[in-house]
Amino acid sequence: ELMEKLKEINPKCMMAFTNLSLFHMKRGEIEVAEKYKSDATLLNFQLLGDEAQRKRQAEELEQKRLQERDRREGMFRQVLEIDAEDAMANNGLGEIEFERTHFSLAEEFFQKAITGNTKYSVAYLGLGKSLYQQSKMQEAKEILSKGIEVASKNGDLMPANEMQTLLLKLN
Repeated sequence: ELMEKLKEINPKCMMAFTNLSLFHMKRGEIEVAEKYKSDATLLNFQLLGDEAQRKRQAEELEQKRLQERDRREGMFRQVLEIDAEDAMANNGLGEIEFERTHFSLAEEFFQKAITGNTKYSVAYLGLGKSLYQQSKMQEAKEILSKGIEVASKNGDLMPANEMQTLLLKLN
């Protein structure tokens, strides 16, 4: 009765079918036991198929994300060919390199973004995170403090809050 209830509660519980098969086998009810065993096997195949489909979908999603990142990188590089000081393009490349965990390269791009526009608060955030990842704690504190000041003057609440949170970690 308990396994029947479990099967009703969760129809994808393979153990319920397996245990029901064993139970009926011990009672000598071979046909019923074989039916539950067959159901358990089919459920196992279904679960494996579902897992394979989830993996495929995750791989496709990751592939699209990487393609989008490559597309954005190409656009940023084209902009920098025209204007090497463009803050948004430098910041964008900094974010891409940060995502790739190339923190020192990301640091360079964020620094160029700040040089191109000293009021670009998102670049201070990226630079602070890059410095933090490289264990350059004192530099990170200084940049984040400056970035919070810039973001506050600009009214950029999200970068200011994120920089404040990171700064608290450093103290």
